[in-house]
Amino acid sequence: MTTQVDLIGDLQKRYPDAFNGQHTSMFTFDCGEGWLDVVGTLCFLLAEANRREGKAPTFLLSVTEKFGTLRVMVSSREPEARQLIAFAEHHSTRVCEICGAKARLLYSDGWQRTRCDAHSLTVRTTEDD
Repeated sequence: MTTQVDLIGDLQKRYPDAFNGQHTSMFTFDCGEGWLDVVGTLCFLLAEANRREGKAPTFLLSVTEKFGTLRVMVSSREPEARQLIAFAEHHSTRVCEICGAKARLLYSDGWQRTRCDAHSLTVRTTEDD
């Protein structure tokens, strides 16, 4: 079973320019594995933006789930970074947080979740982390 630390470590290895060299334990990653492609794409785009000169770099600080969608915190307020984050957060409303399949935002039992039809009744527990 892949742990959150393994997932963060993999992202940091693939996209070091999206992170500020912080140790894995200092980075918050608390969302379903189905959103890994969304997060990976965001890391790639932030890393590319950070390689350009003329602006302060933007580093990823945390990735979490809130109200059924991805929430991302970064180290700056650069307009380009804000646009990339808005895109990733919006895109997460169309991707199942469990498996990555096409999904929709659902409201059930007081909770919002982004799920595909197959996982629409699945409850994510702390053991899934």
